[in-house]
Amino acid sequence: MILNKDDKGASELRALTGNYAANNKFSKIEGDVKIASSEVANIIGQTLFNKVEADYLQGNANELIEMIQRPIAYMACLRFFKKNDLSHEDDGRKFKLASDTTEKLPWEWQLDRDDSIMLDNYYESIEILLRHLITTGNEDYKLSNSYKLSSGLLIKSGQQFNEYFSIQRSERMYIVLLPTIREAQMKLIAPSYGTGFNALIEENQVPESDVHFAACKATALLAMSIALNRGPIQLIPSAVIRGYMAENGAANSSPASIEDIRLVAKSLELDAKDWLERMKEARDGFKAESALLHSNDSNNKYFVI
Repeated sequence: MILNKDDKGASELRALTGNYAANNKFSKIEGDVKIASSEVANIIGQTLFNKVEADYLQGNANELIEMIQRPIAYMACLRFFKKNDLSHEDDGRKFKLASDTTEKLPWEWQLDRDDSIMLDNYYESIEILLRHLITTGNEDYKLSNSYKLSSGLLIKSGQQFNEYFSIQRSERMYIVLLPTIREAQMKLIAPSYGTGFNALIEENQVPESDVHFAACKATALLAMSIALNRGPIQLIPSAVIRGYMAENGAANSSPASIEDIRLVAKSLELDAKDWLERMKEARDGFKAESALLHSNDSNNKYFVI
């Protein structure tokens, strides 16, 4: 385990999160630490995780130890606190009251806000970890399933994804969206492009070609549309939905409804198809429909039929 060396797990959790009591028994949260460790190992790859864990247990210096410990600590504490709001005893669940009258039980909204803050800290620490692994070119991270999958995609990192669809914590969200990015590429982008698509994947021109930009833009938009339609929607930041609607003249401060989500997903899909047409035009070097259709402007009073 990457925490609790020399039985100092509670103190380590306190130092990492600032909100776990150092005098608590680590054994009470040990199961949550193991689950959180498994989740983080799945994100960064088991090979890298095992190597850093070995360095921690052997007392070897490794800059990644604390960077990996922190998201584990936040998620373990979140899980622990949520399940301990009620105590579980032989005669049922109990809600404990503080004997000290100066302390009061929190309101439900206060618990929700505290959970949200801890989850936000978990996401942020995962983002910092992933960006460090990518920018330093960590060889062990390149052995992870997510990295291997990304190497065969048009969009190969969260930083690149952010260039085509701006989103918070892009590296973490990129990992979440990998299956839908691959689906969008296989189902629509590659068949629409046709012969030579593999060469497009490997393009590394600076500046980027118009056809590569259009293909990546369509991929990002379609991947987001698929993700919003299928969920789990809680993994998509609400700011994505509200922000996209604001850009399209439908901003308000209320939470996004199911209808809002469907509207955004459909709009993203249509936008993706528009960029697919731009991709084809850039690929062929001319506007495909120009010889067949008149160029009408919706601002004109008269149209040619």
